[in-house]
This record gives sequence, C-alpha cells and structure tokens, in this order.
Amino acid sequence: MAGIGFRLERLAVEGGLAGGIIAVFTGALLASGYYLLTIFGVGVSGAVSRAVGDPAVAEDFRLMTIYAFAIASIASAAALLPATRQFADALYERKPGVAPALLFASFVVTGAAAALLAAIVFGAVLRQPPEVTVTGALYAALIAMIWAVSTYCSAVFAIRAVLMSYFVGTLAGVLGTIVVSLMEGGAPAMALAYAAGLSISLGALVSVFLGAFPFPIKSVRTAVATLLGSVSQFRFLSVGAFMGTLAIWASTLMIWLSEDGETNASGFRAAELYDTPHFFGLLSLVPGFALLLVFFETSVFRSLRRHHDLIESHAALEELETSAEELHSTTLRGITILTAIQVVIAIVFVFAAPIAAEANFIQLRQVSVMQITALGSVMHLLIILSSMVLIYLDASRLFCFVQAVFLFGTITASGLALPLGERFFGIGYLAGASAGALAGLLSAQHVLGQLNAHIFMGAARRVHSALGRLRS
Repeated sequence: MAGIGFRLERLAVEGGLAGGIIAVFTGALLASGYYLLTIFGVGVSGAVSRAVGDPAVAEDFRLMTIYAFAIASIASAAALLPATRQFADALYERKPGVAPALLFASFVVTGAAAALLAAIVFGAVLRQPPEVTVTGALYAALIAMIWAVSTYCSAVFAIRAVLMSYFVGTLAGVLGTIVVSLMEGGAPAMALAYAAGLSISLGALVSVFLGAFPFPIKSVRTAVATLLGSVSQFRFLSVGAFMGTLAIWASTLMIWLSEDGETNASGFRAAELYDTPHFFGLLSLVPGFALLLVFFETSVFRSLRRHHDLIESHAALEELETSAEELHSTTLRGITILTAIQVVIAIVFVFAAPIAAEANFIQLRQVSVMQITALGSVMHLLIILSSMVLIYLDASRLFCFVQAVFLFGTITASGLALPLGERFFGIGYLAGASAGALAGLLSAQHVLGQLNAHIFMGAARRVHSALGRLRS
C-alpha cells in the first residue's frame, strides 16, 4: 500500500533540493488526507461568513465540521484498517480484480457507520433539529468515504490526479459556502454546500482508483459480507484502530464534557480555550507524517519485502539472521531520525506559541496548551511509527495493546489534569501519548528482535486458521 510513497521517494532522491521539497510538501497533503485542506477551506469560509453574515452561523458551521470529522474518523476506523489489510493481501496474492467491489463495500460500511453515529450525536445527544441532524449525518458519511478512498489511492501512482481531486473539491466547497453566506443561509446550508465539494472530491478519487484498477465491479453485497468477516478475522487490528482513533479525540471529548466545556446558543458543545491551541499544536505532526510516507514506510516495506524474498527462496538460516538484523537496525535508525526531526519541529512550535498569541491567533492564556500539545506530538509520532512496524510485521495483538495504552493513558491523565486548570489542559494528550510511545517502542523492539521466529510462527497460525475455516 506504499505506492504513492515510492513515487515521492523517487522524486525526492532524483529531483535534487527542489524535488525533495516538492515530495515532502506533497507527502504532507497526502498523509494528512482531506483534513489539512478542510481546515483551510473552513477557515476561509468562516472568515468570509463572519465578514458578510452572522458570525454565529460561521461558528456553528465550524463546529459542525469538527463534529463530522471526529465522528467519521471514530466510526470508520474499526472497518477501514481491516479493509486495507484485505486489499493489501489481494494485491500481494495478485488478485487486483476484487479492488473495485472492496472499495464500494468500504463505502457502504464506513459511510453507514458514520451516518448512524452522527445521527445519534446530533439528534439524540446534542438535540439538534432534524435539518442539522440529517446534514450532519450526510457530512460525516461523505468524510468517512473520502478517507476510505484516499487510503485505497495510496496504492496507486497518480499523485497529481489525487491532489487535483482534493483541491478541486475544496475550492468548490469554499465557493459554495461563500454563496450561501451571501444569501444569508444558515449553518446546515453551509455544511451542505461544503459537502457538495466533498462529493466532487469523492467522485474524482473514485475515478482515479478505478482508472488504476479497471475491473468489473462484482457483487458489492458479497464484498460487504467479506469485509465484515475481515473485521472479525482481523479483530485486533479493528479494535486497535478504533481505540487509537478514539485516543486522538479523548482529551478533547473529556474537556468538552467537563465543566470547562461550553454550550453555545445552538447547542453545540466545545471548549475554545483548549480546541484552538490544541489544533495548532497538532499541526506539528504534519511534517512528520510527510517524512513517514516518503522515507520511513518505503524503507520498512522494501527491507521487509527483501527479507520475505529470502524466506521464499529457502535461504540459509545464517543469511536470514543477517537479514533480520539489518531490518532491525534499519527500522530503529529510521525511527530515531524521524523522532529527532520531530523534536526539532516541536521545539519550533513551542517557541512559536507566544508569537501566535501576539498575532492574535490564540490567546495568551492558551500558549501553554499549544506548547504541551507540540511536545506530545513527538510521542504521538513514535506511536504511529511503532504501530506501522507492528502492522507490517503482523503483530496485531501488540498493535492493539499499544493503542489501548494510548487511549486509557490519555483518559486517565486528562481526568487527573482537569482540576489543575486551563494551563494544564494538554497534559492528558502528552501523558497518554508518552505511555503509548513507550509501549509501542518496547513492542516493536521485541518483535524485531525475534523477527524470524515471529514470521514462522505467524505463518503456522495462519495455516492452522485456514484449515479450521475449511473444516467448518
């Protein structure tokens, strides 16, 4: 699934300084998915809406977007990672014909899950009127489907087409919300206008993917059943992905639900003292994501593929041990380099926080939250790096364990930090990510240190499982 990463790596290596900059910038856009562009789009839409219309409408639209993104990510996580595994297995087994049906099955499962959860949150929890509930459900479903197809498109080389799909949809969404603002429409109308832009991106991305996999779409119903079966088969991946995604939002949700959270006139719950600086602090992860996509994932994939080729060619045990040691050292070196870079980026954000306050991007009382979040991003990147290694090495139980540590560490630390006041709001995220990073590094080190034994035992378990399914 590292197709785009290999293309960007080639651009960075062969394109000189300019190629490297373009590769990292492109990687940042691809790795952050539609999230980064939506932030820009909603920011522009909100600024125009506040200038020509009601600022309260712009705020409601912003909160609807935040809720939709949170709901879509949490609702789709449990199905999307097993679906990705199923797709990757199909490519490895040279069965690309299943790709189109699997994509549409992912749309059905993730879109339905996001729409259902959004209906519950907007309708039952927030007590929003029907038009807001229906719009929120559609909004969340579209976001979930865009994330699904974006994940699948990571296997293709059409970088320019993918980026154009993002940009055109974002531009259409922004223009649509501006028109709604000029017509003095409400937040649901702005959300629908932006959702129309999402639909354009979704259609374009589907076209890109089907262009790379031009196979007839077989029974989507069968593909849905197969996908749901893979959720059960890869249950540790599924549960781990859900907990890891929930962990990202855990500190935010706890503060929203605490006495420090606020409910606006439209009934949306938020915590402005935490949300904005936490968001700015999380932006420090974007360069790390880009470097992960362009350099780290491709390096791990290439080394692991070389090791598997040796196994399939019945190489001598000594040769396998040497290859395992090289993979171990290469992976840890990559983790060390990316972590060091992320530390530098986090320090830049720490010193930039007071400057952001002087420029009125955040309040002075929010500086500490942005700084703590930026430091937490270092630990969060370590979780992502170690989790990627565990997934590639099929250590799904350990992957699930790491995400559980991240989630419950964040919940516990956030609960303990709430009485300390607003200056320590970001401690929950930092502490939870630190605990998860430690668990992730120890787990990855353990598996890498016993790589050959882990691979052979994993193969034996898969054969035993396959035989059991055949008997049943």
